[in-house]
Amino acid sequence: MTKTTTHPLYHSAAWRRVRAYVLDRDGFTCMVRLPGCTVIADTVDHVVEVDKGGAWYDESNLRASCRHCNLARSRRKKSDGWRSSRTRVVLVVAPPVPAPFEAYLAAHARSGDVVLDYLELRAAQHDDHRSAMAMRNTLLAAVRAGLVDAARCWITSTAPDAEATYPHHETRVVDPGREEALQLTADDPELSRLVSEWYAGRG
Repeated sequence: MTKTTTHPLYHSAAWRRVRAYVLDRDGFTCMVRLPGCTVIADTVDHVVEVDKGGAWYDESNLRASCRHCNLARSRRKKSDGWRSSRTRVVLVVAPPVPAPFEAYLAAHARSGDVVLDYLELRAAQHDDHRSAMAMRNTLLAAVRAGLVDAARCWITSTAPDAEATYPHHETRVVDPGREEALQLTADDPELSRLVSEWYAGRG
């Protein structure tokens, strides 16, 4: 959490005292050290966030932090809202073959579910790629923040490393097998190349 938060306890005399103590104890040196760290500390960070049970004023739960690292941790917290959301996020992964998710989503998605599928979004945006990607990114941001109000949210991806990129509670892999996938893309050399790279990337 950052010093600039609006929570009233950050403006209390008790917080100012413990903040000054922690900065001095840690030599005004950032103890978080995320990429881009400026080293010089001018804020104090809760090791265990208060909303996860961390103590406000416990010196052992506090460490000096540069503003960059403190803000980065705050942003990361906001982007992890999906973990505590009531919405179950299902990541569906498939090789880049024609219409890889259509049959699967038709069989498993239910009324009221949110579906983030590029082809569906593109169709809804009159086949405009840029608009479809803008909508997808906006919806993904809402998922990450835990703002989606649905029982389930389906995110589709043909990226071989999708699990490392997208938020998800569970993963479903729709894989026809390498030979069949190559047969489905035999008439498109570029797509066949992408299919081969997908299987190589998946190991």
